[in-house]
Amino acid sequence: MSNVVAFDTHKFFKKLEASGFERSNAEGLTEAIQDAITTADLATKHDLKNTENALKAEISEVRADVEKVHVGMAELEARIIKWNLAAIIAASGLALAIGQLLK
Repeated sequence: MSNVVAFDTHKFFKKLEASGFERSNAEGLTEAIQDAITTADLATKHDLKNTENALKAEISEVRADVEKVHVGMAELEARIIKWNLAAIIAASGLALAIGQLLK
C-alpha cells in the first residue's frame, strides 16, 4: 500500500499558531502528525479498487465451485432415485414371487 497523503505542514503549523498555540507546541504537534501520516499503512483508492477486483474474482470462482457442487448433487440425487426405484421394483417382484410360491 502506498503512503502518499497530501499534508501541508506549514499551513497546519500556521493555523495552530493563529489559534493560540505556542510555537514549540505547534511545531511538536505538526511533527507528530506528519510522522503519524508518513508511517501509517494507508490504503489508497487504487489499493482499495485492486482489492475489490481481487475479491470479485475470488467470489466468481467460489460461485463456479458452488455451481459444480449443485450439479454433482443433482447427479447424485438422480442416481439415488434410480437405485431406490430399482430396489422397490426388485422388492415388489420378490414379494410377488414369494406370494405365488405360497399359494
